[in-house]
Amino acid sequence: MNADRKRRVKQLFQEAVDLPHDRQAGLLEERCGSDRALRTEVEKLLGASEDVMGAFLCTPPVATPSRPQSREPAIPRVIGQYEILRRIGEGGMGVVYEARQEKTGSVVALKVIRPGLASPELLRRFEHEAQVLGRLRHPGIAQVYEAGIHVDRDRSLPFIAMELIKGQSLIDYVKTESPDVNTVLSLFAKTCDAVHHAHQKGVIHRDLKPGNILVSRADEIVQPKILDFGIARVTDADTLTTTLQTQAGQLIGTVKYMSPEQAAGDPAEIDIRSDVYALGVILYELLTRRMPYEVEGKLIHEAVRAIREDEARPLSSMSRLYRGDLTTILGKVLDKEKTRRYQSAAELATDIRRYLDNEPVAAHAPSTLYQFGKFARRNRGIVAGVSAVFIALLVGLGLATWQAHEARLARYAAEAQRKKADRRFGELRALAHTVIQDFDGKIVNLAGSTPAREFIVKTSLKYLNS
Repeated sequence: MNADRKRRVKQLFQEAVDLPHDRQAGLLEERCGSDRALRTEVEKLLGASEDVMGAFLCTPPVATPSRPQSREPAIPRVIGQYEILRRIGEGGMGVVYEARQEKTGSVVALKVIRPGLASPELLRRFEHEAQVLGRLRHPGIAQVYEAGIHVDRDRSLPFIAMELIKGQSLIDYVKTESPDVNTVLSLFAKTCDAVHHAHQKGVIHRDLKPGNILVSRADEIVQPKILDFGIARVTDADTLTTTLQTQAGQLIGTVKYMSPEQAAGDPAEIDIRSDVYALGVILYELLTRRMPYEVEGKLIHEAVRAIREDEARPLSSMSRLYRGDLTTILGKVLDKEKTRRYQSAAELATDIRRYLDNEPVAAHAPSTLYQFGKFARRNRGIVAGVSAVFIALLVGLGLATWQAHEARLARYAAEAQRKKADRRFGELRALAHTVIQDFDGKIVNLAGSTPAREFIVKTSLKYLNS
């Protein structure tokens, strides 16, 4: 393989390694085209990278059926101060074990990087997740107890000991338990509380989805727990200088839950309102079992276009139960313009609880003018065509109005001429009458007036007849 080919393979691998597995295929299809050999080389390098951000950082610490164990050096029975009990999950680069803390006997989820894969970049990611999760203390967020590196002979095994969550994902819980709408909304408000806590600590999750939210039960209390802050962005400026930076134009997260600004691939535009948007998508799915946009089965660029341009199906169109305030709340949280969304997860939670308490919500339906503006931006071609037709109609109406005005003026002029003619005719008749009768009566008795009288009558009749 020549140097240019190697650089191409390396470049594609670096672009794909941080993408979820379902989007890696789309990227390779788009970039490699008919070059099957190039795709094969990249896929070989991606063989150990099946999930977002290297898989290890995003493997939920929840008991799941394990895959068949691959041929790799055995993990020691004890890592740090934790005794390994059993494997409960794994990803491309990491394995999750159920382990017991030797001193206290408490059971934890122990996330361990596979032996031989602890590259400097992966270790930075590992340290990043441990640092992020270590700052979060909330009943709705899986707690990190300890992070460290266990040295076993000539191997270094980075590990994170964290709270072991036994439960279903939020969407599975809703599907299997079929709770009423108010119960779903109450659980969702608790999730918003946890997200708000992370935001107050300067952490944006950036990959919120039902699969990253587990529902646990303890003493009859149902509590959602948020996992996987492995791709979180720390917003503190001082921390940003020491953590991983997202490359411009690179999509991080699960596409169908992304906000429009996150789908655009500009890290500078992502803030806490991006997580708020993802919460809106989650709530929509919990209530309707559907996504607000048609993105399933689409290529990445088509899904991104739908997220950035298509309006979400109104919640009220899914069920009459959701008409009114719930539809208004979802409309606000899923607004394409982040300045018009809820400005924090706490605001969203507050409005949800206002709805549950039958109190007026802060959200209000957008004005007709605003809705028209959004329609115009989404359908510029249609609006331009309609505008051209409308302008043509206005011009035609103006011409018709002007012509009608000219016709009215002509009618007015004709009517004035007719009245003038009638008046003059009346005057002529009066003159003839005076000449024929009054003047004739004055001269009738004069001697020799007969010829004159005959001339007057003939002349008067001539003019009257004409």
